[in-house]
Amino acid sequence: LDLQVKQGWLSFDPPPGRKMPDDMIFVTNSSIADIREGGGFTPCADQFACRMNVSRITLTSNKANIQTSLIQLFLTYLGLENFYGEDELSVWVSDLNHTDECYNETLVAENIIGIRVVAVNDDPIIRKPTDVMKFPQGARCFINYHRFSETSAIGINPECLRNNNTRIPPGDNGFGSELFFSDIDLEDRPRTFLTDKGLNAPLEPQLTVLMTIGVDNTVHADAGEVTLVNTEEDTY
Repeated sequence: LDLQVKQGWLSFDPPPGRKMPDDMIFVTNSSIADIREGGGFTPCADQFACRMNVSRITLTSNKANIQTSLIQLFLTYLGLENFYGEDELSVWVSDLNHTDECYNETLVAENIIGIRVVAVNDDPIIRKPTDVMKFPQGARCFINYHRFSETSAIGINPECLRNNNTRIPPGDNGFGSELFFSDIDLEDRPRTFLTDKGLNAPLEPQLTVLMTIGVDNTVHADAGEVTLVNTEEDTY
């Protein structure tokens, strides 16, 4: 039996009060050809690691033990971190020529089971660079094509070009590194809203980002300002 998923982890473990069948062996590929293509296999050196939190589980046993284990909920699925949406469980089974006494032909069956992972509305995650921002006191970044067009194609004063750590967030290039937002559980289908004409129009899911310089209004009253270099239409 071979089980595979794309966006999650599989585990094959007996629930409390159940016992793993003695003849059930978890195996791994031992040849260039994949097991599903007739490639060889060998028992996993670490049987536990081969059946816990992996994207693919391959095992050998008799049909009765496999069916009993599935009925008793040995098999569990866990979606990848921050993933929600459609996944699929690919199930492949082969009799390894053991169906009849003549060992005639290997019989194989394969099927796909759809999985839908529903979003959980927990806190969003912000991943940011670990660099410490450095900004010379009194320096100000501004654009003036009349003064700096000869030295800079983008018209920015040289002080800012020489000090990329003034970027938010800081980075080695002229545009800084990126902030990554994950686990943003927006609706996966557009919502509708009532317009002034009384019609329902599509409204894409919205994300609000608040950036603040300084945490103490008294100490950081003159700490600086945030400038948005570019904004897309309909953002505010």
